[in-house]
Amino acid sequence: MGLFDFLFGKKKPKADMKPIFFPLSGYSPVYTSTDGAIYELALCKAVIHRIASESSKGKPALTKQNKKIEFIVSKDPNEFMTTSQFFYRLATIYEIENNAFIVPIENEFGHITGIYPVCPSQAVMKELNGVVYIVYTFADGHEKAIEYNRCGHLKKMQYKNDFFGDSNRAFNPTADLVKAQETGTQQAIQNGSNLRFIGKLNSEIVDEDDMKEQQKAISTMNLSGNNTGVFLYDNRFESMEQIKAQAVLLDADQKKAIENSVFNYWGVNEHILQNNYDENEWNAFYESKVEAFFIQAGEVLTRMFYSRDQRERGNEILLTSDRLQYASNTTKIQVAKEYFDRGLITTNQALSILNMPPVEDGDKRYIRAEYLNITDNVGKGVTDGATGNANKNDDNGSGADGGQ
Repeated sequence: MGLFDFLFGKKKPKADMKPIFFPLSGYSPVYTSTDGAIYELALCKAVIHRIASESSKGKPALTKQNKKIEFIVSKDPNEFMTTSQFFYRLATIYEIENNAFIVPIENEFGHITGIYPVCPSQAVMKELNGVVYIVYTFADGHEKAIEYNRCGHLKKMQYKNDFFGDSNRAFNPTADLVKAQETGTQQAIQNGSNLRFIGKLNSEIVDEDDMKEQQKAISTMNLSGNNTGVFLYDNRFESMEQIKAQAVLLDADQKKAIENSVFNYWGVNEHILQNNYDENEWNAFYESKVEAFFIQAGEVLTRMFYSRDQRERGNEILLTSDRLQYASNTTKIQVAKEYFDRGLITTNQALSILNMPPVEDGDKRYIRAEYLNITDNVGKGVTDGATGNANKNDDNGSGADGGQ
């Protein structure tokens, strides 16, 4: 059984499906893949890889316990991927296509047993008996229709189309410049490594064949398998000079402008790409790129696993990540101290922030004794956290034992 049959079974789309109702925007409800052309450009691939790598660190959490769902989304999404691999590929497709699709893997009872990110070459919204379907067409020609509300669909840059995110066509001019830069650099280096000579003959060249013969003779004698470093020519040539190749490359400002166009389009910078960022740069990158992906991925997974009634009762899947892993040691120590003292985190959670191993019995929360619960004691007297004595204020605002 192939991967297609594993994901979708062997049922074929129903032939009597009709195009979905006319969209409000007037644009056909059709998605067509870009075939990943921009992913073949080295700089673009590096940028997308950076975003996807950070997105792969998402840690799914459920607001209400459900061991089966939790196992799928946080441990074992499918037979072929780990959780980090699942989110990495999902984020990669999402950045390249501005659309990313998740299909459920179901057992014979219709229960979800896994999830898988797919990258169809085309997707079309259709309708049958009032039910909206999405029909996936893959590169090998296989088609599969599945109810749209059973699938997961992440999208961005959605403007004109009611159902799908717009393509990255706006990036094409920059992509052309990136490709020209990469190709030009490669050709310049190759041209610069070729040996070229100009020679002046003592005798007149009879015809074109004679010229080719002279060229072949000097090439065979000196350029084919000559490892001596000595260039020889006979008295047929009056002189022989090497042509010094000069590689014509973009200047630094032009190269920087092209790179900045790529960085601006995807919301990164050179420091993020080269792992040379400070806390502020990382936080800006996380909040604008990674967190936005986490929010939408969590919402999409929530709709796949929970009905509307279940969502109304507070069932939700959230994606989070340890943002403090990129903070300075000073920041980590300060956060661990402040959160631990206020009972917001356990001992082991504080140790995790500091990249230290957990300890036995470290899953308890503590709070400093001098912190008091004022809200519950307004008008009743405040309990001294250290002594347990109650100090009731008198009409003058002075304590019973401290008034002057």
